[in-house]
Amino acid sequence: MSESIRKVEGIGEEYQSKLEYIGIHHVSEFIAMTQTQEQRDELARRAAIPVGHIDNWASMLDLTRVDGIGYQYAELLTYSGVKSVEDFRKRNPHNLHEILMETNNKHFCGTVPTENALGSLIESSKKLTNITQRY
Repeated sequence: MSESIRKVEGIGEEYQSKLEYIGIHHVSEFIAMTQTQEQRDELARRAAIPVGHIDNWASMLDLTRVDGIGYQYAELLTYSGVKSVEDFRKRNPHNLHEILMETNNKHFCGTVPTENALGSLIESSKKLTNITQRY
């Protein structure tokens, strides 16, 4: 059994309750129901949640599959334009680091992974199977 949807940073209590109401209690259930845009659109309709939120959470949770990326880094990556593990693995660590620094200065207050750490995370992501169809 995977982690409770209630532990995911970035999904507020109201939306967590809506997801639970339609039967999504765990991260693995959410990921299974958000792999394609059609699935995300349907989930947004059923849960009465804006599809943009569903898209962002799908990106975040896909990125957390990379060993070393937690919810905060996944949120930072998502708001920096990284949409999936597939997208992440194509990124240049130097360029991505600059984007993350800019995004962090505007929207976040956490730390940003170093270029070397990003390089290692990107290499690690290459071992994962693509499951989220996004960009």
